Amino acid sequence: MKKLSVFLLTLVLVLGIAGTSSAILYTDTYTDLAGTYHQGFSSVDYNWSHQTPSDFEVPWDIVNSASLDVYVSWIDTYGDDHLIVNGVNFLTLDQNTATYSLDIGSLFVTWVNGQTLDCTLSILEDETTIGHPEWNGDLILGNMVFALDYENRTAPVPEPATMLLLASGLVGFAYMGRRHLSKK
Repeated sequence: MKKLSVFLLTLVLVLGIAGTSSAILYTDTYTDLAGTYHQGFSSVDYNWSHQTPSDFEVPWDIVNSASLDVYVSWIDTYGDDHLIVNGVNFLTLDQNTATYSLDIGSLFVTWVNGQTLDCTLSILEDETTIGHPEWNGDLILGNMVFALDYENRTAPVPEPATMLLLASGLVGFAYMGRRHLSKK
């Protein structure tokens, strides 16, 4: 009975150390630009960053989905405004669209703990290319929402630590076996 107890305790410890992964939904909303009004006849870059979870690191964690929702109103453009996320030009803005929902999962090929998601909205407007003097290429910015659905997995155990764990287990079994033989 004692052997069975030791075996079950060892099994529980090994499975507990191995850990399990679970899906986590993380959301970060950037509101500092909300209500910003951009008058036409100029060019400007609006920059913001989203935090990522402190325990999020690719390739160990698996990204199920990632999206960036950008809320704007009254964009009056002809393909000269761009949304850039971590250096990738994701979108050329269309006329009068209020919400852009982008699938940005392709950005997470590798990712370091604590790395931020850096975004830039580049606006270039002037009335001569717009042709609508009543709008003048104006736009109003809203909230920007970053959503990440990922499975948190543990990084592989480094080789020296694996050998140390194996050696300590073998020493424990040897001690238990010797102790068992000395009682006979």
